[in-house]
Amino acid sequence: MYLFWLNNVFIPATAQLNRPLLLIMDGHTSHVSLEMMNLFQSNAIICLILPPYTSHGLHPLDLVV
Repeated sequence: MYLFWLNNVFIPATAQLNRPLLLIMDGHTSHVSLEMMNLFQSNAIICLILPPYTSHGLHPLDLVV
């Protein structure tokens, strides 16, 4: 499912942006595969994987100002 989103939504939607891009995601095992890493590399996307059990505290949209 995540690979489908990456390939069919994220990459086409960001095709016109300057590269490299930074994609921040949690470290769920379904989000990490060799095929995804190859997609990141071929599309100049830097993937930052948050450590386990920290996404609630580190996720920028979850913080209240």
